[in-house]
Amino acid sequence: MKWNLRYCLIVVYNKIVLTKTYQLCRNYVFRFRYKHLPKSYESIRNNLIEKKKINVAFFIHDAAKWKYEGVYRCFEKDERFNPYIVIVPFAAGSVTGYNVEENMMKTYSYFKTTHKVCLPYDANSKKIFDIRGTEFEPDLIFYMNCWHEYGKYKQFSYRHNWDKLQAYVPYAWMISARYIEHFNRDFHNCMWKIFYETPLHVNMSKQYAINKGINAVSSGYPMLDVFFDSNYVPNDSIWKKQGKRKKRIIWAPHHHIYEKNRCANFLFVYDLMIQLAKKYENEVQFIFRPHPELAKKLDFCVSGWNEQKRKEYYSVWENMPNTQIELGDYIDMFLTSLIEDIYIHERNFFDEANEPMNSRDVLEEISKYIGMTFIQYQDAYYMIDYDFIKNDELHFFVYDRISDTCESITIPSALLNVRNIGVSESAGSISLGDV
Repeated sequence: MKWNLRYCLIVVYNKIVLTKTYQLCRNYVFRFRYKHLPKSYESIRNNLIEKKKINVAFFIHDAAKWKYEGVYRCFEKDERFNPYIVIVPFAAGSVTGYNVEENMMKTYSYFKTTHKVCLPYDANSKKIFDIRGTEFEPDLIFYMNCWHEYGKYKQFSYRHNWDKLQAYVPYAWMISARYIEHFNRDFHNCMWKIFYETPLHVNMSKQYAINKGINAVSSGYPMLDVFFDSNYVPNDSIWKKQGKRKKRIIWAPHHHIYEKNRCANFLFVYDLMIQLAKKYENEVQFIFRPHPELAKKLDFCVSGWNEQKRKEYYSVWENMPNTQIELGDYIDMFLTSLIEDIYIHERNFFDEANEPMNSRDVLEEISKYIGMTFIQYQDAYYMIDYDFIKNDELHFFVYDRISDTCESITIPSALLNVRNIGVSESAGSISLGDV
C-alpha cells in the first residue's frame, strides 16, 4: 500500500490516541495544563476594550469549508470591528505533495471580490510570510476547524498566538459519539471561546474536556442562518440545466477511509453510483460533492488510485448529461434540493458502538436532543412532547412519509389515547413497543 507519513500517523492516532485508556491517562497528566488560560485571556480582552478598531481574522485554507459568513457580516456591520479573511496554507499538503501556493491562490480568488482578504504570500519570492507586524495582525482569530493543519507554517497555529483572543465554531454540527475528537483535543482546551451548537454540546464539553468546558458557549450554529433567512433567494442555476424537472440527488462521500470509524464507503460504491446515474438519466440528476480531503487521499494514499485516475473519475461526473461535480460552496445546492430531494452522506450517523444508524435511529436521537419522544405508527412518525401530555394536551409533529409532508398538531389528549398506538407511561417517561 502506498502509505504516506501523514496517514500513517492518522492510523496511529486512531489506534492509540482515541482510546479511553489513553485519554484517561492524558486527562490526569494534563489536569493543570490549561488552568492559567482563562485569566490570561481575560487580561487580553481587557486590553482590547479601549481599542478603537479590533481586527478580527478568519483563518481559512479552503473555500468549501467556509462556515462563518453570517458571523463575518455581523462584524462587518459593527464599526468597532475590522473583519477580514486570512488565506492560510494547508500544511498537510506540504506532506502529501499538495500544491500549497496554488491552493492559496484558488481560495483567494474565491473570496477577493466579496470579502476583505489578506493573502500572506509573496508571488515574487514564493514565500509565505507572517502577518504579525502588518496591518492584518489580528486581535481576535476564528479558526476553521480543530485539526492540526498548519505544520511547518507555525505562525498560523493556535499555539503561536497566545497573545490573541482565539475562538472557534465547530466546522460541522456534531452528532457522532466521537467525544474525544470533538471536545477534548488540545485545541479545544486552548481556545478563548468555543461557540457550540446547543446547550447539549456545551454539557458534553463540560463532561469530556480537560478544562471542563469553561470556554464553551451555546450560541446556535451560524451555518444554519441562511436556511432561516426569508430574504435569501438560492440560485437554482447551480444545477446543470435539464430538459425537464428531475429528482435531485447530492452524493457527498467522506474521506475517512483508513481512520478508526472508516465511515467513508467511496471505495465500495464509486462504480455503483455512476451506474445509477446512467440508469436513471431521464429521471434523476446528481451532484457529486466529494469531501475536499477525498482527492488528497485518492491521489497519494489509496492503493490502486493516483491523481490521474482520480481526475478521470471526477471528469465522468462532470461530463454525463445528468451529473456534475461541485467543489465549492454548497448552500444553494442544499437549498434547491435538500428539502424535497435527497442528500447522501455516510458521515456522522454512528452510535456509541460505532455502528451505522438507520433513519429511525437518527430521528430517535434527534428527538432526545430536543426533549421529545419519537414513535412510529402506521405510515407516520410522531415526535411527541411528554410535558404537553401531562398538562392534558397533546402537541406533536407528524411527518407523513407517503405524502412527504410535515404538520404540527395540538389537540386535547382525550381525543387521542396515546396508549392505543403502543405508547405507555412508566416513571415519568414514554416508551414505545413494537407497533
